[in-house]
Amino acid sequence: MKESDIQTACLAFLRAKRIFCFRVNNTGVFDPTRKIFRRSPNTTKGLPDIIGILKIKHSEGTQSVPLPVVGQFIAIECKSKTGRLSEDQKRCHEDIVAAGGIVLVVRSVDELIEDLKELAL
Repeated sequence: MKESDIQTACLAFLRAKRIFCFRVNNTGVFDPTRKIFRRSPNTTKGLPDIIGILKIKHSEGTQSVPLPVVGQFIAIECKSKTGRLSEDQKRCHEDIVAAGGIVLVVRSVDELIEDLKELAL
């Protein structure tokens, strides 16, 4: 299965579960004159394929004063069976985790489902 197929399936699952998410397209813009893909100097290399926010409800609070729902940043990298993380991706994932986010590397929508169950948010 191609990585783009895995991305599409993961996005469909997340949206069906009403999880806010979107595809990150980090490809440069094609310059037909130079016949190359140009990147902005402000582009971050290694960004994950899917970015989302998981809703987390606090178990505390009372009926009269419920605590608000808060969000947890999640980044999902979709890889084929043989796909490997680049050094830029590894660094970006480390930065996301260091900032308090969650990073998942999945090779199928089933793996995404299992990883989300393990998080038990």
